[in-house]
Amino acid sequence: MNRRMQKLCEDAGLDRYIWEQARRHFPCFEDQQDAHSEVWEKLAELKMPPIGVEARRFAYRKIKNHYDRNLYARKCNPNINPNTTPKKPERIG
Repeated sequence: MNRRMQKLCEDAGLDRYIWEQARRHFPCFEDQQDAHSEVWEKLAELKMPPIGVEARRFAYRKIKNHYDRNLYARKCNPNINPNTTPKKPERIG
């Protein structure tokens, strides 16, 4: 692990910010965990991870992208979310 990534891992404020944004975008705890882990995975993949404000922007963009992918999947397949499942038509006759 390089120094920049080690510095990010030790930054409790960044981790707290990632959790706050995950809770803001996802009501379900499992989705929050997925978003949180995706941000850290993407940060670990970078050769030169951003530090400070850039790290927060990076984290926000990754969570927003994760949220948009989930939203698009729900719109394309309404059976994923039980609240948007179409009602069965009533049988006539």
